[in-house]
Amino acid sequence: MAEPRFLESEFVHYLATLMRAHPGFTDVKIEFPLVASGRRLRVDILCSYENRQLLIETKTVAPLIQERVHDYIDQLRTYGEYLQSAELILAVPDEISDKYKAQFQKAQITVWDGPTLLSIFRLQLDSIADSQLYEVLNKYQGSSTPSLAARYIDELSSLPRGRANWSAFQRLCVNILEYVFTPPLEKPIYELSDEQRINRRDIIIPNYVETGFWGYLRGEYKAHYIVIDAKNYVRGIEKGEVLQVANYLKDFGAGLFGIICGRTTPKTSALLTRHEQWVAYRKLIIFLTDDDLIQMLIRKQDGSNPEDVIKQRVEQFRLSL
Repeated sequence: MAEPRFLESEFVHYLATLMRAHPGFTDVKIEFPLVASGRRLRVDILCSYENRQLLIETKTVAPLIQERVHDYIDQLRTYGEYLQSAELILAVPDEISDKYKAQFQKAQITVWDGPTLLSIFRLQLDSIADSQLYEVLNKYQGSSTPSLAARYIDELSSLPRGRANWSAFQRLCVNILEYVFTPPLEKPIYELSDEQRINRRDIIIPNYVETGFWGYLRGEYKAHYIVIDAKNYVRGIEKGEVLQVANYLKDFGAGLFGIICGRTTPKTSALLTRHEQWVAYRKLIIFLTDDDLIQMLIRKQDGSNPEDVIKQRVEQFRLSL
């Protein structure tokens, strides 16, 4: 089933409708102009709740990677500088990981993600029954039985880093990526060597998709096969691991798109080498951390698009150049 989509302006309207139907919210204003020090800003929603003023910024695209979290925090802090009496709220229709929520909380920003919106406005959902937001929030009213996604998250979170568990991490990555991406991608091929048996790719996922995001990757980045390397290092990924994956990427072979799954943020040497490989050879390599894998599992579980994490990683790299 396709994920319901709506514009950010529609999300503002739906959320304001829920607030006006809720007895705790008053004085709900949308697209409220804010002028200070000659700068003009526009707040999505300004309202009162239990004698507290709330400044609410809405985003239809959840922050799925660390860099987006920082961007959203910076934006809300800017609003807070001009309206210091208001509590800052980020509202998104999707579920955000607990780790990212904690970072917003540390910045004194409250997150209303999909499950939170449902808990606040459960009794008011009928007021937007004909909307796409109703469909999105209603999907969080599920079973309390632990899902396969939840079991993978627990397994990933408890798996120790280091050489002793490299095989377990590699196998877990295969399972997670198959769960979140198959279909539309084909089943992963595990530990496949090239013809000379010099390079052994940890994971390859065939991409025969002609439309949507995967079709775009196939056409724009020659991602005919998704080449994935899994590294269970205590440290961050470094230059050598990027060069290793770059050796797997061939225009006449698997294609030019690769992913390195590491446990934490890559080192500067890896980022610089990735940049060099793109500029010189048009080989696009992205890094996924535990947080990214968890975010993909959350989105798969709630019926959203897990590939949006890949999309934000590609965007973050290309727009940083």
